[in-house]
Amino acid sequence: MELQPDLLPDDENTEPRCACLLLLDTSSSMSGAAIRELNEGYRTFREEVDSDPLARKRVEAAVITFGGSASVAQPFTEARYLADQAFSTNGATPMAQALLMATQMLDDRKRMYRDAQLDYFRPWLIVITDGQPTDRGQWPEAVNRVTAMEAANGVSIIPIGVKGADMSTLGELSRKRQPLMLSGLKFAEFFSWLSRSLSAVSQSATHVSSDSGLGGASQVKVPPVDGWASI
Repeated sequence: MELQPDLLPDDENTEPRCACLLLLDTSSSMSGAAIRELNEGYRTFREEVDSDPLARKRVEAAVITFGGSASVAQPFTEARYLADQAFSTNGATPMAQALLMATQMLDDRKRMYRDAQLDYFRPWLIVITDGQPTDRGQWPEAVNRVTAMEAANGVSIIPIGVKGADMSTLGELSRKRQPLMLSGLKFAEFFSWLSRSLSAVSQSATHVSSDSGLGGASQVKVPPVDGWASI
């Protein structure tokens, strides 16, 4: 697993942080139109969250891709510093490996916030796939870790299926939220919704104190999903 960088040495930014970790399926089955639309959607996300004066300083995003292997494509960084990406496809779907990496990254990031005495919002974990995990041996451990973190209010999980996804398997990732099916390839619409949702979170007063030891605060009302999801 790649190490996360330290918090950027910006001593003027003492804003509460909202971590959003994207787990993106880049396996071979996502080739063609799907990966093109995913790349375009991510570009939309970067541009929209950066255009919000508060969210660009409060939202921190990271990306783990899982195609052939799971790897950190973008370590956590403030939204205003997010790098452009050109995701490509390869291999099988090690979703369990990606989830195990994600839980560790989220725990490490919250610890980093506390060490830096930064307040923070409940992190978001977004999982997008068009298939099912090919590393089934690690799947029970991954599910246990994710659902335990959710039960402790340490993360909000949003599982999203693309056409071909095993929605029953995705449904195991959250006890509080049913998985959603992306309508067609509306990645741009989803990422626009995500940026607006994170902006709403970043402007709320639901963050927790860095020294509280809590996993996260209460949920914030977000925009409806009917523009991109099959309800």
